[in-house]
Amino acid sequence: MLRSLGIVGIVAIACNHGDGGGIAPADYATEAANALCDYDVRCGLFADQASCLAYGLLSVDASFLILIDSGKATFDGNAAQACLDWIADRSCDQTQMDARVEVAACSQFVLGTVGMNGTCEQNAECVTGACATPDCQEACCTGTCVAAEAPAGSGDPCVTRSCDSSLTCSTAEVCVPLGGSGAGCMLPTDCDFGLGCPAGECAPLPAVGDPCPDGECADIGAVCNAASICVMVGLPGAPCATDADCSKYDECNGTTCIAQPTLGEPCDIGCSDGSYCDVPDGGSGSGTCDALGSAGDPCTRDAQCASFDCGDTGCVAAAVCI
Repeated sequence: MLRSLGIVGIVAIACNHGDGGGIAPADYATEAANALCDYDVRCGLFADQASCLAYGLLSVDASFLILIDSGKATFDGNAAQACLDWIADRSCDQTQMDARVEVAACSQFVLGTVGMNGTCEQNAECVTGACATPDCQEACCTGTCVAAEAPAGSGDPCVTRSCDSSLTCSTAEVCVPLGGSGAGCMLPTDCDFGLGCPAGECAPLPAVGDPCPDGECADIGAVCNAASICVMVGLPGAPCATDADCSKYDECNGTTCIAQPTLGEPCDIGCSDGSYCDVPDGGSGSGTCDALGSAGDPCTRDAQCASFDCGDTGCVAAAVCI
């Protein structure tokens, strides 16, 4: 299936199909990387744009180019620009509405062209944005374009669909209003915008410099330190005792935050720049950052392959379902 094109699975595009406005498809991957790094640098997770871009936060989905070239979808450059503007400018305070609710443009810049009841293999092909596929044992399953299901409203069941962004799914599995200050909660998203869920009760989260008795802070780039004060996460060179003291993109060597290793360097857990930590036999201990294998490259486990699929004769090519 096509990965999310908004935040997690930004894709590289090398063609020029589009509506003529906003971002050109060929420029989208570069612009998306810059937007995501604008946010992460502003929120304190990286020291600068260069170190963020070098880390390699974005993934490439080869099926996107084929999808556009097939004519089963088009690219809306204006919507793409609006989505990236939101990515770059949203609040670092993870409790705020613009940090929690993705703008509509992020799900609208890939526009399907296949009409109702047409044949499809993924949602992005359909004008409605919904492809109903049967269960099958193949990598790609052929289905039919169907009407999109709207988010569940207040009082509606939320077993098979998500609630509207102004609601949350209760323990009784029905959509209810977001909890106000003092309401019980299990997740931060159970609470109204501007509130978190420390100690199981909706409440404002502390800002940098404020006490954090429940161990939580509002800003994505802040951490509750050993003195129970919200402080900015450590970047490479900052003192630390554990990985939790450092940015989620860095690690602690016992005394100092350091950048995660890159291709060819020794590693214990993770690597940056798109490589992976290749530990002998997949066990624990030290390894080396290695490049992910392409189709046909030798492998012994899924984690060694770019497709995350190791077959009997090597890495298997990622399925392209169009």
